[in-house]
Amino acid sequence: MIAVPLDDAEALSIPEVHHLLEKERANRGELSYEQKLSLDHAKAFDRLGSKEDAEELLAELTDLDRVTRKQAIKIVDILPTHEDE
Repeated sequence: MIAVPLDDAEALSIPEVHHLLEKERANRGELSYEQKLSLDHAKAFDRLGSKEDAEELLAELTDLDRVTRKQAIKIVDILPTHEDE
């Protein structure tokens, strides 16, 4: 596993991670153990279903002056699926 310094790491939403891991699996055919676990987690908790929807919501949220990109990513990740959540 390659360690990435946290200063250089970019925060990603779960739908973005899901998309990247699916793309990697299509390119390589096989994922590492850690990548498989991450993909399983992303599949289970991807509430929007597509990277494009996530990017659109992230753009809308970050256009608000009071929401940072990291906060917008967390909102996308825990997005309620029912009105009462």
